[in-house]
Amino acid sequence: MPAVLAVLWSTGFIGVKFGLPYAEPATFLAYRCTLVAAILILVAAITRAPWPKSPAAYLHLIVAGLLL
Repeated sequence: MPAVLAVLWSTGFIGVKFGLPYAEPATFLAYRCTLVAAILILVAAITRAPWPKSPAAYLHLIVAGLLL
């Protein structure tokens, strides 16, 4: 997994280099985040990842995400 992370992280520069001349930075970032969210939802569905069961668990995840 560290190798996959390194490859994905490094391709971000290439994507920005090709995409940024055609879009504003915030728009490009929104497209990138939307694409990543769709991929993660697909992976979660395929692997049948468990979802939180209580509102407190969702709150914990929201706070952790904001702190990241």
